[in-house]
Amino acid sequence: MAFLPNKVTYRIPVFDGGLNTKWTDLSAPAHMSPSLLQVAYSDVGAATLARGYRKLNDTRIESFPVDGLHSFYDSVNQEGKLVAVCNGTVYAAASGSSAFSPATGGTSVFTQGKDVCARTVEDEAWMTNGYESARRYDGSEVYLVNPGLTSGTASALASFGVGSMSTGTYSYKMSGEDADGREGNAATITTGIVILSAAVKNEVELTDIPVYPASAGVVTKYLYRNTAGVSNLWYRVTALTANQTTYLDQASDSVLSTSEVTDNDAPTLCKWWWYHRGRMFGAGDVTYPMRLYYSKAGHPHAWPALNYLEIGKGDGMPITSVRVMGNSVIVHKGTPDGRTVALYVVYMPDSEGSTTSSNWYVIKSPAAYAAMGDKGVAEFENMMAFLDRGGLYAFNGEQISGSPSTAQAGQYMAQSRSDNIEPDVSQWKSSLLSKAAMTAYDDSLWLAVPGSPTSLQNDALYVYDYSVSTKQRGDGAWSKLNPLGINNFSVHNGTLVGGSATDGYVYELDTGYSADGANLDSYFYTMTMAGEEKHWDLTKVWRYLWLTVDSPGAWNLDVKWWVDKAATETGSDTISLTSTGTEWDVGTWDSGTWDSGTDRKTVRINLAGCVGRTIQFKFGNSGVDTPWSIYRLEVEYNLRSRRY
Repeated sequence: MAFLPNKVTYRIPVFDGGLNTKWTDLSAPAHMSPSLLQVAYSDVGAATLARGYRKLNDTRIESFPVDGLHSFYDSVNQEGKLVAVCNGTVYAAASGSSAFSPATGGTSVFTQGKDVCARTVEDEAWMTNGYESARRYDGSEVYLVNPGLTSGTASALASFGVGSMSTGTYSYKMSGEDADGREGNAATITTGIVILSAAVKNEVELTDIPVYPASAGVVTKYLYRNTAGVSNLWYRVTALTANQTTYLDQASDSVLSTSEVTDNDAPTLCKWWWYHRGRMFGAGDVTYPMRLYYSKAGHPHAWPALNYLEIGKGDGMPITSVRVMGNSVIVHKGTPDGRTVALYVVYMPDSEGSTTSSNWYVIKSPAAYAAMGDKGVAEFENMMAFLDRGGLYAFNGEQISGSPSTAQAGQYMAQSRSDNIEPDVSQWKSSLLSKAAMTAYDDSLWLAVPGSPTSLQNDALYVYDYSVSTKQRGDGAWSKLNPLGINNFSVHNGTLVGGSATDGYVYELDTGYSADGANLDSYFYTMTMAGEEKHWDLTKVWRYLWLTVDSPGAWNLDVKWWVDKAATETGSDTISLTSTGTEWDVGTWDSGTWDSGTDRKTVRINLAGCVGRTIQFKFGNSGVDTPWSIYRLEVEYNLRSRRY
């Protein structure tokens, strides 16, 4: 005779936490997700009403995504400027203004759809995208970073007058210098000027001397020439005004002493760069994707041709990000799919002579993770957070560990792609994660990602609160905010702003309690449920049921839970835990082998659809005459989302 065990009802009265909403203190409307949508965390771990967002500019810049966003202080006009790059043009809004206007000289200088990396350098916004020449914005006008001359020739006529030039063949070069004293390399403007006479009164008249374009920002031109008998060394002859086109050279070789500058090359076409200790460091050259380029010390506009390091040469992994941490440049590398990655530290000792690359040390970190893109990196406290294909990680300058970081109040754990953070993490579209953006703001990390396999751009927004303002929590917490598409972040006048991933709007984030004026649905966490009898019938929303069972041989098991449903629906939901059931796919083996001897297995059942009085679970054998036993039953409450 078949043995059928009695059905058992498990009542679980003691759970930590309770759910109250802004609507009632017992139940939430069905459209309020149990996945903590629109919730922010307080310093002590309670969930509070999330702050929303609003448009900074009521009129969109253009109908294109914002490819670059950067805030800097314009020291000349003594005001903050917010710079936005949209449809290839540089726009700017003055402090306190919500109107973006094209910056002078900034029209169509970049390619639409290519991210623009902007950094503050010497009180200016310096911008690069890896495809067009780098630009700088001084608050009034957009210029090339390096005022080099790319083309142009002058006319020259040698004659006998009052000059002191010797017999020989001469060539002339010219360089330009901007208002801040940045000089570019000199370019040849004449060749083959021959003086045959041995007289001591020879001179050369130059006409049609080229004029630099306005985009170069040149205020002074320097004229160079070689000396008689030496064709490959040039010396400065004189300084010219920016618009000067003629000059009569009468100088003898003996008075020429200032040599031509030969290593003030324009910046390499880098997708990302960073300003550190008087230098610019950049990477993302499409021709040499494994090179870390750097400028001359004290001259961030000048990038000598040989100033680069081959990082992990030959490993097949392009550089994906360049950041700075302490005295080191942190270089992330990885294949486009993110499956093979590496993280390098270029250490620059803080000692005399450390500005020369011969004092630098390139160290490969043992970390098995690295950023997929430069925008998905943020510095918080003494750590660097970054987005890897496997999730979110933190680098402390030496290693990445699965244990909590003890150097900060809020603990940031390395094992981050986990449903303990947010179930939707598994839906992030890996192929587009190189476009994800992250920033640190107000004791939180803000992360914009492509939130689903069908996403075409960043369309989901998450916040990780690490709460350094108090040590009461000790664990960080994640929450998912509005499905707002953000392409990049910046902090402007103390407010977090984000550039749209779809159109030309810039949003103020973490402000107000509405989504650009629309109602922001959310709910509150108020008190902790102590588990007394008076709490048994209060509404609780479960996320997962963890069940450990065993049985000698093949078996089937049904799990039912009772929920409040409409009158036309049945009063319970059922999951069949057969040996071929899909519910086992997320389980883990505890001991034994399947269908042989004593089997024990843990399975996690998703209860996210239960939004009623889910406090009773009934377990029943579905007809197979083999007994089973429940070894562990645990329900995870859906209010706190911690990292483990």
